[in-house]
Amino acid sequence: MGAAFVLASAMSFTATLAMSRAEPTIKESLYVGETEQQTAARSPSTVYQSLYEISTNNTLRRAAESGFRSSEYQCLTLEDVIATAMTIDPRIESAEADHAVQQAELRILQSERFPQLDGFSRAGLGDGVRADNQFDNRVGVRISQRLFGFGAGRFARKSATAEAERAEFDIDVAKTSIAVEVSEAYFSFLRSKERLDAANELESFYQRDAESVERRLDKNLLTASEANSIHAEHALATARKVREELNIAEQKERLSSLLGEAFTCGNEGSVGSFLQSKLPDTMDAAVSTATLMSPELGAARADVRAQDAESKRVARAALPQLSIGGSIAYDYDDISGKFVRNERIGLDVSAPLFQSGRNRFTDRAAKARLNRAKADLAQTERALREHVAVSWTRTQYLKTVQIKQFQVRESFSRLSNSIKQEYDMGALTLSELIDAKRDHHNAALAEIDARFELYAQELSLAADTGQLIPKATARK
Repeated sequence: MGAAFVLASAMSFTATLAMSRAEPTIKESLYVGETEQQTAARSPSTVYQSLYEISTNNTLRRAAESGFRSSEYQCLTLEDVIATAMTIDPRIESAEADHAVQQAELRILQSERFPQLDGFSRAGLGDGVRADNQFDNRVGVRISQRLFGFGAGRFARKSATAEAERAEFDIDVAKTSIAVEVSEAYFSFLRSKERLDAANELESFYQRDAESVERRLDKNLLTASEANSIHAEHALATARKVREELNIAEQKERLSSLLGEAFTCGNEGSVGSFLQSKLPDTMDAAVSTATLMSPELGAARADVRAQDAESKRVARAALPQLSIGGSIAYDYDDISGKFVRNERIGLDVSAPLFQSGRNRFTDRAAKARLNRAKADLAQTERALREHVAVSWTRTQYLKTVQIKQFQVRESFSRLSNSIKQEYDMGALTLSELIDAKRDHHNAALAEIDARFELYAQELSLAADTGQLIPKATARK
């Protein structure tokens, strides 16, 4: 009877809107004044954006009802927490230090292209020449320059350059990891906050009934089993409320640690707009963007280039190396008691002749490392493409799931209110009312979980495509 009454009222209200040619408006339910066909005809993006607006309005309404007087703009947005976390996390400093090391190693190799100048001196007593075949009591300078080495030096610099590029990508990998971590904590806080609101609503309902149980039981308006059911449901609702409060406290502490400052509140309205701005329009665009912008894939490509250059350098290390050198020295003459100047300039050729297979096995190890780097690159790219495709598909389906779950939540809300009215009139039993309130609460939790599951998938997609952190251009 109650359901029929609600349905008839809804049809009458829809007819009144149609006759007055009123535009459909979004209030507490989805597209009041539209038929199901009109709602289905809307584009998914329009419906999805409307759900964000509904969620934001509901959040503000609940905040006002609970006495929360701070303006929403004072709460940290998702973009705020990501930017703050990346400025203080020590993992960024560690990755930047590794990059600085690789840059220094590259500079060392680049300096070998230029003349090398060093000084020397020796002083001593005794028969130094016969003892160690070096001159005593001399001072001088020596200059050397490598002329030709069959590209060994060039490939060493290429390898070091690629290693520096990989270290730079590792910085982006660290930033992405931090952004995902702090975003997940942010989502957990907002999710627990909404679940707490649902638990508070249910707990308040049973609180009112629990306070009148004894009076109604004395007047034989309730049976003993019904009174115990109210007390049990009230205790269960209170336990759920405490559990969500615990989750909120945990996520607050976690976010405070990640941000380096006390975290107080978040703004769910910023989540949808931020994530939507980071997502591509199609699956093909998502896969293409991921292959170009993913920092993990960029690091794997840089590793292949480094190992390829190192393999070529090792192969040329067994070939002759040609260099030019010169020296000026002053030797002390014991007979004349004066320093005598000696000069030398010449070409030096060096090449390993026999090292018991050392060069051959070194070359074999370098090629094996190159093959492993190529295999790792192929595996990383395949896993990335698969993950992006799955995330994109899940995102599209979860948008529909969220819309349906929101409709289910609204339907159970109306049904619960109708059953409450019929229970007050004595037409339904207390067990039917409890079942209706439980179904409404579970529908609310399912809608909240579906919404934040969608956020998590969009976050994963933004991270895979390299859009979660600021970056100027794609790097290959």
